[in-house]
Amino acid sequence: MGKSENVRNRSVLETYFKKGDKISRKHFEQLFFTEDGEILEKVLLTFLYEEVDSIVCVPDITYLFKAFLYLEVLVERYPELDKKKIGRKLRKIVEKIETIEEEKKEEFYSKKKVSDKIKKLKELIYELEDKIEVKKDNYYELLEYFIFEVKNISYIEKIFQTFDHAIRAKNTNGNTIFYSVVDKYMQTILSDDEEKGQDIFFYKNVISYMKNMKGFNLSNIEKSKLLQDIFHNINFLNKNDEHYDEKNELLLELKELIRNENDKTSIKKIASYYNIEIDFEEELLEELRIYESKNQKYPNRKVVDEYMVTIDGKCTYEIDDGLTAKVLKNGNYLLGVHIASVLGYLPFESIAVQNAISRGSSIYLAKNGIYSRDEEESKIIPIFPYEFSTDYASLVEGQERLANSYFFEIDKQGNIVNEKFEKTIVRSRRKCTYQEANNIIDYGSKKEPELERTLHILTEIAYTLDNRFHPSEIYQALKSQSNDPAKVILGNSAAEHIVNQAMLLTGNEVGNWYKDEKRDYPCLLRVHEISDEVTRELQEAIDNFKVSVDKERFDRLYESLAGIYPKAYYDLKGRHDGLNFDHYCHATSPIRRSADILQEYTLDTCYFKKPTDKELYNLENVLIENKNIINAQNNAIDYFLDDCRFQKRLLRKAK
Repeated sequence: MGKSENVRNRSVLETYFKKGDKISRKHFEQLFFTEDGEILEKVLLTFLYEEVDSIVCVPDITYLFKAFLYLEVLVERYPELDKKKIGRKLRKIVEKIETIEEEKKEEFYSKKKVSDKIKKLKELIYELEDKIEVKKDNYYELLEYFIFEVKNISYIEKIFQTFDHAIRAKNTNGNTIFYSVVDKYMQTILSDDEEKGQDIFFYKNVISYMKNMKGFNLSNIEKSKLLQDIFHNINFLNKNDEHYDEKNELLLELKELIRNENDKTSIKKIASYYNIEIDFEEELLEELRIYESKNQKYPNRKVVDEYMVTIDGKCTYEIDDGLTAKVLKNGNYLLGVHIASVLGYLPFESIAVQNAISRGSSIYLAKNGIYSRDEEESKIIPIFPYEFSTDYASLVEGQERLANSYFFEIDKQGNIVNEKFEKTIVRSRRKCTYQEANNIIDYGSKKEPELERTLHILTEIAYTLDNRFHPSEIYQALKSQSNDPAKVILGNSAAEHIVNQAMLLTGNEVGNWYKDEKRDYPCLLRVHEISDEVTRELQEAIDNFKVSVDKERFDRLYESLAGIYPKAYYDLKGRHDGLNFDHYCHATSPIRRSADILQEYTLDTCYFKKPTDKELYNLENVLIENKNIINAQNNAIDYFLDDCRFQKRLLRKAK
C-alpha cells in the first residue's frame, strides 16, 4: 500500500469516527468491506495509538470507543490476522494511556468523568486482549472436561457461578465453549446411537443455561458458522432415515435458537462500548417504588378542567404532552400546552432523575431500523423505567396527572398577546393517534362533538402560527430523517401540523422568557448555528444537483446535504438557525429527553419563585455540567444506533 493510499484510508477512518455523517459512513463501509484486513488493522491501530492523546483535552472521547469496537469486529471478520501482533500493539496503547493518566492528570477536562472514561477504555482493551489471545484457556479445559466427560449440570453451574468470566473461554482455534457445546449437540442429534436421548436433554440444558448467563455473547462470526453448519445438516438429512422427523425437528429448533439469538445481547454489547445503560439498578427501582407508594397531595397546583386531548403515534406509550384550546370572547385563541411533570413526582437530586439525565434520551430501536423480536416495549431503551414513563407520570387517558402547563393567548395574526406558565393537575379526556385525529378533522365526529370542536380550533391555531414560524426547508427535510425522540413532527397532515406548531411555540416562548433582556436567566438552549460558509456549501450542493423527480438524484442530494449540515447541540447561548429562532428550548418531552428535565428544574428555580443571585449561580453551574454530559451522550447514541445497523449488515454479508 502506497503512502498516499495509507493517508486516504486514515482520513476515511478519522472522518467517520469523529464526524459520523452519512457521507463519511458510506466511505467507511466501502473501505471496510473491500480493503484487505491487514491493511485496515494497521491503519486502525495507528489511529488509536495516536488518538489516545485526546483523552486529556477532548470532553467527548466516544469516537475512541467506537474505533475499538470496529477493531473487535475486524478481528472477528478476518480470523487470519496476526493476533499476537495486535495484542502487542494493544499493550502499547495501554502503556501510553497509563503514562498520560499519570503525567497529565491535572489537565483533565473533568477529572472524575475523564478518569471514569479512561478506566472503561482500559477495561475495554483488556477484554479485547482476552478475546484475541490464541493460547488455550485453562477454563476452557476445565469446562470441556465437565461438559463432555463428566456431564453433570450441577458441577457446570458451580464452575460458572465461581468463575463467571469462564463463559468467554476459548480453545486454540478461537472457538468459545458455547460454540463447542452447540457443535457437539449437533453431532449428537445426527448420530444413530439409540441411547443418545439423555445426552440430547443434557446438552439442551447446558445451552439454555449458558445462553442466559449475564456475560454471554455469541459473535457474528460464530453465529454465522453455526447457522451454515445447521443449514448444511438439515439439507443433507436422509429422508429414508427412520429418525428423520426427530432429527429434522431438533435441528430446526436449534436453527431458530441460534438465528434468533437474543437480539438484546448484541445490542447490550454495543451499548456497553458507548456507556449506554439498558437496565435499571435495583436501588433506582426501589427508590421509585417508595415515591410511588407515597400518598402525596398537591394543594398549590391549579386543576385544569378544560377538554384535553393527546395526539401521538399508534405505538406511543410515553405520553408527555396534551393540548387544550378555546376561542375567547375577544376572538383570540387560548392554547394550553400541558407537559408531564417529572419533578412533580421526583426530586431533582433523586437517583432516578440523575440517571435519566445521564442517559440523554430514550432510544427507539424499531424506529431506527434495528430489528427486535421481543415485545414492543423492548424496542425502546427508555430514560425511566416503563412503570414510571408509561403509567405513573404519563398523561394517560382518564387519569389525573401532574403537569407544567403553558397557556398562550394568540390573536388572528399569530401574535402572542399574553402568556402564563403554571403548575397544574390535568386529565386527558381522549388519547388520539394521528390517523384518528386526521379523520375527525376531515370528516367530523357525531359521537364526540367536544373532541371535534377542540381539534378544529387547534387546526385554526396551527395555521395561524404559520405566520410566526419559518423554519429552513433544508432543516425540515433533514429533520424528518432524525433519530431525535422530540415531539416536533415534520409530517404534512393536519394532526402533525398541530403538534408541530404547539411544540415549536412552547420551545420558542420558554426560551424567549429566560432570555428577555429584563432578566437574562441561565437556561439550556437548543443551538443550531449555520455559518455563511456552510450556507454557501448547501446552496452549491442544491445548484449542482438541480433536484428533479429522479429518486436516485434526490438521494444523492440528501446525502450531500446531510454531510454538510451541522448537528444541533445544547448550550447556554446561541441561535437555532434551522428553525430561525433567536432562542429555543427543549421543554416538551421530559419523560423521554433529559434536556427537558433540566428545563423543568430551571423553571422551578426561575419562574415559580424569584431566584437569588446564589441560586442563579448554582443553576448555571448545574446546566454547564449537564449540557456537556447530554451532548456527549447524544453523540454516543448516534454512534450506538449507527453500529447496531452496521452489525446487522455485517451479519447479512457473513451469511
